[in-house]
Amino acid sequence: MDSKKIQLYREALLADLKRLIAKLKGRDLALAQVEMSEGMDEGDLSVMIHEGYVLTKVAEGDFEKLKSIESAIERLNNGTYGGCLKCEEPIAEKRLQAHPHAALCILCQEAAESEKTIAPVSRGFGTTFEEG
Repeated sequence: MDSKKIQLYREALLADLKRLIAKLKGRDLALAQVEMSEGMDEGDLSVMIHEGYVLTKVAEGDFEKLKSIESAIERLNNGTYGGCLKCEEPIAEKRLQAHPHAALCILCQEAAESEKTIAPVSRGFGTTFEEG
């Protein structure tokens, strides 16, 4: 990859990083504002807990993206940017343009996502009681 493209990807990644950090700081402030005050009833408390949970879950996804952006910047710095971390084939230019923080080629990404959608089998739920 030529130095001009690397610089463009670096600028895009740094801009994404800056936006994401500002977004996370805003969520931290919102989460801090979800505090219990005097006179709260159980319904208010339930809403407050739910809002805190939602903010935390949304932030978890943003933290994952933050890590992937930082990892992409590290790959830019060490000269491995643009290669799939799994199969080591080049990541398509269109994919990098759409997702500069992509670490996997589209085939490996699809395989990784399909592995995530397979739910583990749970045992012990739905216990039935026999009369006797």
